[in-house]
Formats: sequence, C-alpha cells, structure tokens
Amino acid sequence: MPYMQTISSPTKDQIRIALPMQGAAFSSHFGGATHFRIIDADRVTHNIISQAEVQAPEHVPGAFPSWLAKQGVQSVIVGGIGQRAVQLFNESGIQLFTAHGEATPEALVAQQLEGNLAQPDLAICCPGHGDDHGHKHTSCSH
Repeated sequence: MPYMQTISSPTKDQIRIALPMQGAAFSSHFGGATHFRIIDADRVTHNIISQAEVQAPEHVPGAFPSWLAKQGVQSVIVGGIGQRAVQLFNESGIQLFTAHGEATPEALVAQQLEGNLAQPDLAICCPGHGDDHGHKHTSCSH
C-alpha cells in the first residue's frame, strides 16, 4: 500500500470521501487508522467512481486532517473522534460524519450520500486522546 503525498483531484461532479481503516476493516477510532480508503463518488448518481488505499502519515496531533485536506478530501466518515480533530476538520472545510457498526466502506459511503449519517457533536466529543485515556466513550462512539 503506497504512501502518496497527493492524489489527483476529484472533478466538480464528484465528492471525495475518506474512511479510516485498520487492516481490511473500517477503524472505529479515527486516530488508530493505519491507512485510509479514499473514495470518489458521483454527486448525483452516488455511484463509486474510484477507490484508493493510502497509507496514513505518522499520527501526530493535527496530521490527519491537514493531510486529508491536501488529498482533496471533502468529507470523512469516522466511528469516533476527538474535539481537536473535529475543530481541525471544520477549519479545513471538511465535513465529518459518524458511523457505527461493521458496514463495508462502500456501504458507509452510500449511507452518507443518502443522508443517513449524522455529523459529530463537538460538545460531546472527547477533548483529548492517548491510547488509553482513562474512560469509556459513549457519546462520540470511541
């Protein structure tokens, strides 16, 4: 799986959606992603046009949002995410959507395009992360 600085930009008729992955599955914890599935879909028909598996850069605070913005990503589907990451995505103009369960990336993209995924509520997201930061998550699902 290659690490790519940038990939070609989506056309105006397409939307680029990124999903954090760990192995072959959607990662329920955004910061734990080893790579991202980047999917371009048609805005009108919702058909998937292309997909790429792209290795994530090193996980340091703020790295994923800025790197995904450079990839032309317009929205990201997450299971759980911290407040600071939500703020960075908002500043980059990238929309966030939350998903739960074990759906495939393609099914999650379809749910987003159909308007069936919610946006995370910054007021209830976890303020910070480490691998084990001492509490269970319920409201942000991570």
